[in-house]
Parts: sequence; C-alpha cells; structure tokens
Amino acid sequence: MASIYKPSGAHKYQIAWYDETGRRRRRAGTADKTSTRRIADKIETDLALRRDGVIDAEQERQARLAGEPVAVQVQAFAAALEGKGDTDRHVRQTVRYLELIFGELGVARLADLDPGRLAAQAAQWRAAGLGARAINARLGAAKTFSRWLFRTARLRTDPLASVARQRAEGDPRYQRRALSEAEIEALLTAAEKGPPIRGLTGPERAMLYRLALETGLRASEARSLTSDSFDLADTDRASVAVAAGYSKHRRRDTLPLRRETARALRAFLADREPGRPVWPLGPRAADVLRVDLAAAGIEAEDRSGRVVDFHALRHTFISRLAWADVHVKTAQRLARHSDANLTLSIYSHLRLDDERGALDRLPLPGVSKNAKAARKGAG
Repeated sequence: MASIYKPSGAHKYQIAWYDETGRRRRRAGTADKTSTRRIADKIETDLALRRDGVIDAEQERQARLAGEPVAVQVQAFAAALEGKGDTDRHVRQTVRYLELIFGELGVARLADLDPGRLAAQAAQWRAAGLGARAINARLGAAKTFSRWLFRTARLRTDPLASVARQRAEGDPRYQRRALSEAEIEALLTAAEKGPPIRGLTGPERAMLYRLALETGLRASEARSLTSDSFDLADTDRASVAVAAGYSKHRRRDTLPLRRETARALRAFLADREPGRPVWPLGPRAADVLRVDLAAAGIEAEDRSGRVVDFHALRHTFISRLAWADVHVKTAQRLARHSDANLTLSIYSHLRLDDERGALDRLPLPGVSKNAKAARKGAG
C-alpha cells in the first residue's frame, strides 16, 4: 500500500510504495494532503492492474519514453555507439545528422518520429541539389537511431524502417573515375619528388597513395593506421589491419599486401614511433592529393565532370582488379563489399579500349563466315 508523509521542513508531501518487482519507489506529491492521497490511490490501482496483467508494464514504460525529449535518447544512442567502439568522429557526425534532421522536421519527442515526414524531407533535400550519397548519410543516421530504439525496447516498433534510401547509381552530382596506369605512375613520381604538404613529406605521400591503390583503403582508414597496424614479419603473408571502429562496416578488417609493398613498408616504417598515426592526414585528404595531381599533370575533374579524389584511389584499386580479370567474388572480398553488384556497378570503371576490344570480338552483322572467307580469298 502506498504511504504518504511530509518530511520535516518540506513543502510537499511524499509518496512511497513498492512496485510490482518489489522495488521501493518514491515520488513527490503536492502541498495538499488530500490531493496527494488521491495520487497515491491511483498508484495503488495501477499497481494492482499491473500485477493482474491488465496493464502491460513494458508498454507503459515505452509510452513514457516516447514522451521524453528526443535529445535525451540521442545522447543515450551516442553513448551506445561509443561503447560499441565507433570513432569519436563518426559519433559526432551521427549526432549532427540527427540534430539537423530533427530540427528540420520539428521532432521534439520520440513519438514525433514519422516515416512519411522523413521521406518527404529527403525529397526536399534532393530537389535542393543534395546528392544521393549525402542524403543517404542522413537517412542512415536516422534509420540506425530508429532501429536502436526498437532493439533496446524503447519503442515497440521501428518507426523509420519503411523509409527507403536514395538510389546512388547514376547520380550525376559526384562521379569519380579510375586512374589509368600512366596516371598512377605519374602521380607516384610527382608525390615522391614533391615538397612537404601539410606535414607529409613526398615519400610519405607516395607510400600512402601506393598503399591505397593496392588495398582500397579509405581515407578514414588510412588516417587510423599506426606502425602496429602492419604485420610485415613474413612478406609472403604480410597484411595491414583496420580497427573495427574505423572500418565502414564496423568490424576489424585484415588486408593482404603484395610482397614488394611489404618490403618497402618494412623499410618505410622502421623508425616510426609505435602507436602514432603514420599518415596524420587531417579531415581533408583530398586537398593533399589535389596538389600532387596538379604536379603530375592530372586533372582533378575531367570534362565530363568525373573527379579524382582520395576515394577515387579505391575506385582505381577495384577497377584494376576487374581489368586483371580477377573473379568477381574475389574482387568483392578484397573490396570488402557486402554485395557483388556494388563491386561491379559502381566501382568497376571499364576503359574505352576494353569496350572496343569487346566489340571487335563480335561477328559483323549480316556477314556469314563463307562470305568473309570468299572475300579473303579474292583479296
């Protein structure tokens, strides 16, 4: 039974009771004893209904959470990401996306989460000129937050599960291209001989580009590497590991290295201090690369609008696998893609010579083998 009392010197009465789990609870009443008694009676009635299964305690808790400020749950979500090992940068970016989305949609409470409004907002972003990948980054943050609310039983359902991401294929706003073999050689030579840029020497940049071109490392992953990330003891089994917090799919990735690259890295890392980043790139790796591209005579953006930035080195890596006729499943594993279609449709840039060569292997339409042979004999 709920009891009421008024502590010495207090203005309001207090209510104390044991909930359905046997835990002692307290809450403030009012300055009026009769009003406080009514509140206590309501608590007793609800407690009896919970014990009899008439009121679902879990549903009641979720209803209470749905009415709380969304900012409270966003902070709890950020703490969960940190506990999972996500990087500070990723957590901050996710929180910024959520704050931006909820501010634009006017979401003040969890109960305000609405898939239709978010889908309409995505359409507005698209109409305003925002690219599919940028929109998907925002939608991804919102959908991950919504899924976390459901998985942690804060909400009974995942309210944003039905919101579809934008189709990134064919998005003309930001298309990357792969470098040719001649351009790769020119870039590595220009970087090797170039002056220091933002604290990185020419040889350091050349080694960074070489590693990205041979492993497909993303800028954030390269930025996280220390000398301890490399296993170079046996050049036949050499590898570089990306910690789970920096990998795109949030698991530790171990990437194989070519023997020649492993030997070059062994000499390159010989005097590196353990635990310190090998390539402290900062947030704008593309700015560093742009200087070396100019020195190599490579346009950062070609006439068709395709760009070369740091992520284009990853495109080049996977495209070179395709050009070397590496089996698509092997290329998918090396690219660390969950879907082979992504490896083929987005990253495999076929060269014009490859396409022309494929056409040359086709028979001429309307020309039979006998007719071709007759013409050859007549000639």
